[in-house]
Amino acid sequence: MSGVKENNKFIQDAIDCHMQVCKEAGDSMPLLYLEKQGHRAMLPLDEMQQDFNLRSPMDLLKPIIEVASPDVYCFCGEAWMSKIKTKTKEGIERSKKFMSGELRPSEDPNKVEIFIVVAGTKDGKTRSIRQWDIIRDKNHKIIDFVKNPLKFDNFESEKVP
Repeated sequence: MSGVKENNKFIQDAIDCHMQVCKEAGDSMPLLYLEKQGHRAMLPLDEMQQDFNLRSPMDLLKPIIEVASPDVYCFCGEAWMSKIKTKTKEGIERSKKFMSGELRPSEDPNKVEIFIVVAGTKDGKTRSIRQWDIIRDKNHKIIDFVKNPLKFDNFESEKVP
């Protein structure tokens, strides 16, 4: 099994590679990078998401990680995120619509495009969620990723292993 340093390098290499593809191609499919006993694989999750009629490729993360049991994994994908002020009555109502599935972030006029990473190790020593805002030029080409300074290491979600 790999050590912490090797696992962190695997995760960073996956992020760097995925971001580079996004910049060169303009976008990319959501991928899950896995390593188990020195063997590496990449799983494209967009077609699997459609096959299972799921709302998000992240819905596949937890079941795949539980079955594959990789030593280290890194999910990279683009997504829409709604910015909601939950301390307002309107924000609370909008939040309820998102939680119920009545409204999707991609349909929200206040949405922002993000690059999201969910990474971790089997032993639990590494577990993190990172996020960047995607910056596009007037031709919709990705020109930059701006790191979100928030820490998501204790983030809880039914989608995240």
